[in-house]
Amino acid sequence: RYITLRSGVEGSTYLDIQTYYPMYVTVEWRNQADGSGRQTLKVGRNETVRFNGVVQAKDQEVMIYGAEHLKNLGRMDGFKPRHLLLNNAYRLTSVECPNNTELINIQIERCSYLQRIDLRGCSSLGSLSSSQVLDVSGCSNLRYLDTYGTIITSIDTNQFGGNLVEIYVPTTLQALSLKNQYSLEIIGLPSSDYLTNSRLSQLKTSASNLSSFSLISSLRTLLI
Repeated sequence: RYITLRSGVEGSTYLDIQTYYPMYVTVEWRNQADGSGRQTLKVGRNETVRFNGVVQAKDQEVMIYGAEHLKNLGRMDGFKPRHLLLNNAYRLTSVECPNNTELINIQIERCSYLQRIDLRGCSSLGSLSSSQVLDVSGCSNLRYLDTYGTIITSIDTNQFGGNLVEIYVPTTLQALSLKNQYSLEIIGLPSSDYLTNSRLSQLKTSASNLSSFSLISSLRTLLI
């Protein structure tokens, strides 16, 4: 299995990769008949290995093989992905891609091992009609989610509940469902100073540890 990333840069770039156990990982920077576009390195136990490559143009497709064994891809600062199609890497524990203005699409709904997602400042995420809803419904172990600074309009969480502790959302958000999130402590909903006629007072029922929240004026639907 493999995952697909599309680059937001051109020229020299890199990816930092961590796996669950020692193994060889292959990154295909470009599809070459002679195999010269592939790089294979050994990743040791508890080791993060940097893969250095060259992409010839923005939006070039890069594939990482052994997807089911990937644990972490680092912050991806040097790659600045435009598309992150990560569902085959269902054992990833975190996705860290803050302040990446190139990111326009991410697919992570089947990544059940994810504990942390940081997309803060990804100001183009939500610009495509297909990416306006962030689906984390299958991320059953998710504890931290930051989408502040994106332009998504909705976040789909698991309706049967989950393990969220902190969530931060953008001012463009129109719908948010947080049912049965009993570990929830902080909801970061920026730029509001009112609570009247909202259902936030009921959050104690589904989030008994909740200690901090505010409400954004654009929010139309809050399900708790």
